[in-house]
Amino acid sequence: MHVKIKQFDITLPLPKYQSKGAACVDLCARLETKIEAKSIGYIPLNIALEIPEGYWVLLAARSSTHKTGLMPANGIGIIDWDFHGDNDEYFFPVYNFTDTEVTIERGQRIAQLIISKYEKIEFEVVEHLEGEDRGKFGSTGHK
Repeated sequence: MHVKIKQFDITLPLPKYQSKGAACVDLCARLETKIEAKSIGYIPLNIALEIPEGYWVLLAARSSTHKTGLMPANGIGIIDWDFHGDNDEYFFPVYNFTDTEVTIERGQRIAQLIISKYEKIEFEVVEHLEGEDRGKFGSTGHK
């Protein structure tokens, strides 16, 4: 897939896959960012993308991000294909779950990104569904 990328600081590395089998590219912080204890902060990720129409971006924490004392403030980030202006830098909103300030260094890998295709949904309203009831939400595996 061909994706146009703009870096806001060209001295930092481009996003890249960190292993042969990696599904996502790692993103790094453009600036040193301090996040106060028990609060939300926004880490600039140094990129704006122009992805093809019909695709979307999933922005998530790296598997080691929790070791910093941070977790994504909104679980995951979903970025639509039409968020692609020249100044539409991606940010990683994080929650500091510790009792102390956390500092993310400039260039530190903090998030990961994958691009996926989607299809628009057309809902059909019905009175009943054909499937068999399985039980209440979250019931799988309970006896």
